[in-house]
Amino acid sequence: MHTKDASVQSNNILIEQLREKDKQIEHLQKLLDQSQQLQLMAEQKLRRLEKPQNEQEKDSNSSDGQIHKQATGTPKDDKNSPKKPRPFWQRFFGTEK
Repeated sequence: MHTKDASVQSNNILIEQLREKDKQIEHLQKLLDQSQQLQLMAEQKLRRLEKPQNEQEKDSNSSDGQIHKQATGTPKDDKNSPKKPRPFWQRFFGTEK
């Protein structure tokens, strides 16, 4: 009988330790969530602070960027460009557009 009492007492101690560990894990998870929220808030504040500087740079580079886009753009309706090959299934079944 003494071994059963010792086993029950040992089990109760282990159960209590598990409950305590569960509380600790829950507390750590809350701290981790708070840390992540603070990190996100800090990143958002940094973006807001950097935004005015980036807008000034964009304004100075916007005309250069527009010129670059115009120079590198592909013509949409260029009749002199070679025809694109038809997809496999159109060639296989002989369907034409």
